Amino acid sequence: MNYKFKKLASLLTSSLLAAAGLVGLTAVPAHAASPVTIWDYESSPLVASPWPNLYGFSADNNGWANIVGVGPSDMPYGSGGNRGIKATEGSGSYSGTNLGSIGATDSLLSSSNLMVVVEFYAPASGETVRMKVEDNGSTTSIFADATTSTVGWQSLVFNFAAPQSGSFNSAVNYNKASINYKPASTANAAGDTYYIGEVLFNSLRTTFNYETTPLCSTDGYTSRYSFSEGNNGWASVCATSDTSAATFGVRAIKAVEGSGSYSGTNLGAIAETESLISATSKLATVQFYAPATGQVVRMRLENTAGWPNTVAIAADATTSGTGWQTLTFDFSSPTDGTSYVAGTKYSKASITYKASSTVAGVDPADAYWVDQVSFYGSTVAPLPLQQVDVRLVSSQKNTAADAYEWTFCGGASWCASNNYYMKMIAAGSTTTLNYVVTEHGTSTPVSGATVNLRMNTGYSGSNATWSAGGTTYGAVSTSNGNDAGVITGTTNSSGAVSFTFTNTNTNGEPTRLLNNATGYPAGCSSPQGQTKGALQPDVVVLPGKLVGGQYADVLWPHVSSANINYSISQGADGADCSAGGFDKDNKGAYPHIRLEKPFLDTFLDASWWDGVWQYRDVDTKAYLKYLPVASTFKLTYVVTGNDNTPLANKPVSLIVNANYACAKTFFMYENSLIGPDDCAGGGQTELPAKMTDGQGRVSFVLSNTNTVGEAMPTSLNGLPNGKEVGTTIKPHLVGATKEGIDMLFAHFVQPTEKASVAAPAAANA
Repeated sequence: MNYKFKKLASLLTSSLLAAAGLVGLTAVPAHAASPVTIWDYESSPLVASPWPNLYGFSADNNGWANIVGVGPSDMPYGSGGNRGIKATEGSGSYSGTNLGSIGATDSLLSSSNLMVVVEFYAPASGETVRMKVEDNGSTTSIFADATTSTVGWQSLVFNFAAPQSGSFNSAVNYNKASINYKPASTANAAGDTYYIGEVLFNSLRTTFNYETTPLCSTDGYTSRYSFSEGNNGWASVCATSDTSAATFGVRAIKAVEGSGSYSGTNLGAIAETESLISATSKLATVQFYAPATGQVVRMRLENTAGWPNTVAIAADATTSGTGWQTLTFDFSSPTDGTSYVAGTKYSKASITYKASSTVAGVDPADAYWVDQVSFYGSTVAPLPLQQVDVRLVSSQKNTAADAYEWTFCGGASWCASNNYYMKMIAAGSTTTLNYVVTEHGTSTPVSGATVNLRMNTGYSGSNATWSAGGTTYGAVSTSNGNDAGVITGTTNSSGAVSFTFTNTNTNGEPTRLLNNATGYPAGCSSPQGQTKGALQPDVVVLPGKLVGGQYADVLWPHVSSANINYSISQGADGADCSAGGFDKDNKGAYPHIRLEKPFLDTFLDASWWDGVWQYRDVDTKAYLKYLPVASTFKLTYVVTGNDNTPLANKPVSLIVNANYACAKTFFMYENSLIGPDDCAGGGQTELPAKMTDGQGRVSFVLSNTNTVGEAMPTSLNGLPNGKEVGTTIKPHLVGATKEGIDMLFAHFVQPTEKASVAAPAAANA
């Protein structure tokens, strides 16, 4: 049908409106940003029957609209009132319900406030509701649609920034409004009765639109809007050029949720003494670009004055399609176990996409956009954003003397905005860290800022422990997203703040010189007894401003002690060291075959042997290891390709008693006997190839069958003792013309004598 409205003046004159006692018809200066027009009908006379049809213009089509008392249930909106419009659309195409009008020189819409909210009781879900606004002479009009989401009371938001017909003209005074339920239908039934409890124009008081926010890189790595960094999520203020244009402006938040349950995007905040919602106005709207339909989006409001013991409230909305859409969050029906607490100042807002999932998508294809976040219960402007730098004083990060600057980030969002330093701290010592907070990129100090020093940050794997002010801070595992705690301080007029704490470990790792010239050994080369912490400053409150992003110096202290923590083995922090892992010392762009590292513990029972001239190339390593005579042992190799990634489903053979080894050992392998080498270049045995698994691993199990072994050496890191009973074992990737391998010089000993361990094995043992 063609949507048409009969002229309002023919049925509803200004005098009739006055007689009906409409309230809230405040004269609004044309296009003003803040005056509010509210029609709540509370002082309007009740009409006991459908006639005289004061509000409807559907009479000739059997429709009507009047002021009535309590509807299907107590009207939940407005200031606790129980009057509103009850209406039934007519049966023809010429049907609708008048809402009200204001002075001819005033306007219900302004360029800064193009959203209208209607408290609406719908008899059915999924139905279109159309609002029309027009000028006094009914010569210019625009209309916008909303869709009912349920049966019953709900908030419908009409967005005249993107109307279904016409476009907003700042020169027009839109001073009267009407509404049509199911405008596409020409046969509305009597059972399609709906109610209108309250209509709000020019009522958006607090709006975050990000138009003056500094742009960050589109990958989000330089922003702190996100609190998902530990879960690989991020959020930045970006230009909207790579999606359909946002409804408002050219900047918006672009975000990707993290992979864990602690994930989301900060939206903004106002002063701690103000609130974004109130007892009588609990609505928020968001212009949202959704990558998928049917996903739950959760908005959370908190009172920052009570941090960290905040009072929070949450409300959900569901995406109705892909692309830009208006999401409405109704905090009168909160979710996630929260409830509205009267008198609470809800001053900070955040949002989470895919809130019903604990593993949100971290794929860039799941990126969403947020723009024009508006609250209907607040009367204050949002706080301006301020990015800050939080830097250690230079003497505490002297990379030439006693600090190592860790620079590898690998593109991870959690670290790209910060600088990281490693520093040795003696077990049991007391340390004071001195930070200076300045406006980002300047030397302008920020005074009165509240700064938390996060002690052992979440997921850090910290095993160092601390105490300060009677509070203890324990270890934090890599699976724990919570910090051990915080120490709080406030910057002085120079932007300086200090934190003092004591280490409570009684043992640790060996003392070492640590600076950029002698960096900390990482991964599988990390030292025995490694004891580490993670201390990160975090500005949580800026006087009169919102923390829009921060760039910090983070300290990773390592605790040194004469008492080594022997429960932590060398290489304990290396990726997959316990199962072989990948050798960071591989030199060439060709395949490598390395023994699993636990089999080659050079502190306890093996030596890196570099004394055989024919094996001196940089990628072939030889190890000397002592095994009990007549023992069975398993050799597992990790095979990697040119780029040091695992090679799956590749054939690997094993050469036992290699040529020229003069090996005097016998083995059983899968019911076959392997004899000694003949010392003349023709005695080795090459076992049939086996295929690597999905991680590039392949294993061989050998049983030594000698009955008498050689004497146990006095040092496990020393040379063989007396008559040798040994073998040379080499792996081979079938078809490879060049490869880097781990050779094994295994010696079989009589386990009747004891040997000592004096120090880690040396390369030239």
